[in-house]
Amino acid sequence: MKATVNSPTSLVLLSKFLGLLFNLSDLDKMRIHEQKKAVRVGYEMEVLPPDIVTYVNKAKSLLEDF
Repeated sequence: MKATVNSPTSLVLLSKFLGLLFNLSDLDKMRIHEQKKAVRVGYEMEVLPPDIVTYVNKAKSLLEDF
């Protein structure tokens, strides 16, 4: 049996889920960029700005909730 998405609520949830996936992808790009910058100036790559760490953790938490 094939699942269908036909209610407005389901479409809204699907839209939010896809938006979150794209947002998470953008956050991963930002994290990688910051890691490259850190390595270039001699810092460890695990040292990231706190806001990026917070955003990534929050996005992953929201993704798990879906």
